[in-house]
Amino acid sequence: MKKRIGFIFALLLLLFSACSTIEKPSQTETSLPDETGAQTASDIKEETTPTCKVAFSTDHGGNLIFDIFTMNIDGSNKKQLTSEKGTNWVSAWAPDGSEIAFTSDRNDPYGNHDIFIMKADGSNVRQLTQTWGDDRNPLWSPDGTRIAFFSDMDGDNEIFIMDANGTNVQQVTRNTSSDWYPAWSPDGSQIAFTSNMHGGELELYLMDRDGKNIKQLTTEGTFRPPFAWSPDGTTIAYLSNQDEKQAIFLMDINSKKNSQLTNNEFYNKDPAWSPDSKKIAFSAFPLVRETYVLSEVDIFIMDGDGGNKKMLTPYNDICGSPVWSPDSSQIIFECNVDRGPLELFIMTSDGSNILQLTKNEDNDEFPVFSPLCK
Repeated sequence: MKKRIGFIFALLLLLFSACSTIEKPSQTETSLPDETGAQTASDIKEETTPTCKVAFSTDHGGNLIFDIFTMNIDGSNKKQLTSEKGTNWVSAWAPDGSEIAFTSDRNDPYGNHDIFIMKADGSNVRQLTQTWGDDRNPLWSPDGTRIAFFSDMDGDNEIFIMDANGTNVQQVTRNTSSDWYPAWSPDGSQIAFTSNMHGGELELYLMDRDGKNIKQLTTEGTFRPPFAWSPDGTTIAYLSNQDEKQAIFLMDINSKKNSQLTNNEFYNKDPAWSPDSKKIAFSAFPLVRETYVLSEVDIFIMDGDGGNKKMLTPYNDICGSPVWSPDSSQIIFECNVDRGPLELFIMTSDGSNILQLTKNEDNDEFPVFSPLCK
């Protein structure tokens, strides 16, 4: 999403047509009224459940001042929740949908981020951390009692957990390397994370929630974040950058055996399990003449074993970061159609009914469904 290199549209179509294992999106499904191929929110007349919200971050005109918004899943009722100067990054909803955890540098003169929570309507903002370091990526435990995050408050990035009210902070990794991106297992008993603690290369690790029994899961030296737990907690989908050809792999937690789900015809990113455990969504851009091109990135889905790959987005632009709705029926994603700012779109999980949720001069990023969207 960050690097962009020009590419010829006709050549991309030729490449995709040659990939017989990947189904193209039906033109009858995605032929929609405006120039982006998607309906706008004003075209949708059906009412949605009021409690089903999407939280996201928006930069105001590209000036690196980000605020957090919510909206209904049809793009209506957009509401700005933060109005502080600086960056306010949405991270996660509480499991009961009542609160949102986020990071902000609003109170730090040096630009370091602290962790905050607020009610789902933006009220009752509370600062949970206040350190000289950078505290990031807060994620609630599945039972809603604890929050995991990473911070460089002790000189390098380490994993911490704390009670949901900010008390009882515990450092659960301690080494001279860097540990990032903690992710709770579905049952809350373990935390997977990224580290370079052995050999300097990024690898995927697993530990008990108290930091004990650290296990190294990948050993190739080619692991790349992000990664995604399967809903049943038995496997983790992750990225491996082998010979500059980034593919999606599946790691079995118990046996530590992995299997490759995507081939090397595409450079793959952003694996995301559907909550019903049936599908994995991801974004990908093609390899042409040994060069990956970023002028087109599309959203795909596949079965949990890598079968039945299907391209869902038809834009020939840069789309990524797919996020599943809690009921597995919809996918929200980012896309900069016509090289414009990042906007948010939503579609049903088969790629039909694409709806553009935001349309402005700002970049809208990091969408997160409320757990109440069921």
